[in-house]
Amino acid sequence: MLTRVRSAIKILLGGSEPHSRPTASLTPSQIVAAAEPSVVQISTVGGSGTGFFFDKHGLVATNAHVVNGANRVTVTLHDGSQLEGEIVGRDAWVDLAVVQVRSRRSFKSLILTNSDQVNVGEDVLALGFPGGGVAGTVNVTRGIVSAVGVLHDGVECIQTDAAINRGNSGGPLINSQGLVIGVNTWRAEDTPSGPNIENIAYAIPPNVVHNWLPALKAGFVADAAIFEVKEGNRYVLPLNLPAGARLSYQFQTNHDLKYGISDPSGYWVVSLDGPRVGQAKEEIKTTSSGQYTLVFDNTFSIFQAKTVQLRYMIIPRRCPTPGRNPNL
Repeated sequence: MLTRVRSAIKILLGGSEPHSRPTASLTPSQIVAAAEPSVVQISTVGGSGTGFFFDKHGLVATNAHVVNGANRVTVTLHDGSQLEGEIVGRDAWVDLAVVQVRSRRSFKSLILTNSDQVNVGEDVLALGFPGGGVAGTVNVTRGIVSAVGVLHDGVECIQTDAAINRGNSGGPLINSQGLVIGVNTWRAEDTPSGPNIENIAYAIPPNVVHNWLPALKAGFVADAAIFEVKEGNRYVLPLNLPAGARLSYQFQTNHDLKYGISDPSGYWVVSLDGPRVGQAKEEIKTTSSGQYTLVFDNTFSIFQAKTVQLRYMIIPRRCPTPGRNPNL
């Protein structure tokens, strides 16, 4: 029996291809013991969340909202040691981000399964650091997969009744074989019928994660910034851009949506101040790496919106198409 358990744990910690599935079922304590070295706490000036190594070279998966607004983060390992992490890529709408931990050491990584191997009713564990937790001490909650294919803001999710609280975001949802079946992201707190919903939480399913990781590892960014609108004002958004990156953008306000204007970009004068840029018809392309500033002015004198949301994407040169993994 002991030999079989050791063999299963060995498979879990990297002795398997990414899409294979160990057949041996582990007890919750065995799963936690094997997975804990791969689960990390991610801290920023604004708060903290969870992530996990999916690559032995220090790549960490987490939620975009965990690292929102940060370029660098502090990553606390299971032994309490802390390392600096750099935000490689993020997508605010899918709510995924990749952090690179710089270290000479090799890290134990978790295996992400496929979405077609996720079954309603199967047992799961959610690992993370709710409420900030205790550095190096992972918290575990238990539940089942309640539903699959649930849509939230257009993104497919897995529903679970395992408790996911603030600080759990970005942590792994793990099945009884020790495989990651989702990235914990949010819990339901309100419905049209009222607040205080219990036992409804969501995770990003494996194939969505698989499909976004190549682009995020290459530096893809999809995010938004909200500005207060005042006629004649100038707005600036600092951006770190690599050479050869394409920058696309779209403006959106509730006022525009009310009047059926899906993209009011024509109401704004946009420029990119920085080292050097090449201006194309529908995009801005950088020719040098560096600190750029996106500058835009309101030119619509009867603009009624109080705020404007600037949605933008940074697409590095040779970046894989977001949402498409050629290996699947």
